Order: sequence, then C-alpha cells, then structure tokens
Amino acid sequence: MSETLHTGKECGDPLADFKPGPREWAGFWSVMIQQTQNAFNDKMAQFLLVPLGAAVGIAVESYAGILIALPFVLFAPLAGWVNDRFSKRTVLIGSAIFQLVVLLWITVEVMQHRLVGAMSGFFLLAVQSAFFSPAKIGLNKELLGTKHLGMASGLQQAMAMLAILAGQIAAGAIFDSRWKSLGGSTEMAWQAALVPLIILTIAAVPAVFMGWILPP
Repeated sequence: MSETLHTGKECGDPLADFKPGPREWAGFWSVMIQQTQNAFNDKMAQFLLVPLGAAVGIAVESYAGILIALPFVLFAPLAGWVNDRFSKRTVLIGSAIFQLVVLLWITVEVMQHRLVGAMSGFFLLAVQSAFFSPAKIGLNKELLGTKHLGMASGLQQAMAMLAILAGQIAAGAIFDSRWKSLGGSTEMAWQAALVPLIILTIAAVPAVFMGWILPP
C-alpha cells in the first residue's frame, strides 16, 4: 500500500504558492510586535492587581486564575464567529482600542482606591485576549501563506509566552520595589501600582496604530 503526500497545491489550497511581499512581511512583524505588547500589558496589569489586593487586605489571588480562564471558555465560540464574520485586521485594531480603554479604566479605579472596579478590568483584559488570539493566529496564513505558516506560528507562540512571563515577573518585582521604597503602608500600595499602570496605558497607544500597517 502506498501513501501519497499531498501538497497544499494538490489539496486545492489557494495560498500554497503564495509568496508574501514587503507589505505582507511588514504586516506580520507589526502583528508580532502588537501581540507581544498586548500579552505583556495584559499580564503586567493583571499581576499588579494581585499583590495590590494582598497589600490592602483583599485577597484576590484565589479567583484571579478563574477570571483569566473564564472568558476563553465563555466567549471562544463568539470570538471565532467574530473573526470569521469580520476582517481580522478590524478585530485586531478593535482589540487594541479595547485594551487601551480597559487599561485606562483600571488606572482610574486604582487612582480612586476601588479594587473591585479594577478587578472588573482584570476580567475584561482576559475577554480582550479571547477575541485577539484567533485574529492574530488567523492572520499568519493570510499574510504569509501556507509555506511560512509553521515558522510564523512557532515564533508567535514563543514571543507571546515570553511576554506573558516577563509581564508577570515585572509586575511583582516593580510593585514590591516601589511599595517598599514608599514605606510599605496600605495607602502607599495604591501609589505603588498606579504609576506602572499609567505607563502601561500610555504604552498601549502605539498598538492601536500598528494595526493600520496590515494590508486591508
């Protein structure tokens, strides 16, 4: 019995022989930068709130994991439908705008010393990721075709994981350092989290415009 290895062309894949040009490669690298920044911003903002809760006497770590995972369970079908129904470029730009709004919301809630409101933003960042993830993955094939799909997906996953780990580690280290330098009081815990959140919010602005580099 012989086995035949079918190429994308033989299987009728219209992107099997697609050769990306400079515009497509620029779009791919803009997605890489945007998704890396997106993952870093998400995790750093979320994991600034966990030690902040502990510092002000409100334990949030017990349900933080649920708030991160739940949107991927609840909204996965809807996120898939949205990415099929609308341009992935549009979803990417919309997700970047949504992240910026949520980071601004968290910053204002921390400024007002309202942890419950900030934790609602924690949940909304996870919702944003649930919609962002299918868009960035789907764009790999659209931008680079079948030939470069494995390389693009592997690099994308590696960079996302590094950004997630860096965001979590940086959040804890920066909060602890700032809180101790400010005196370690409950009042200063809010200040220790506030300045990094302001910086994250400002840093999220360029991601909104990176989506426009993508071919329409």
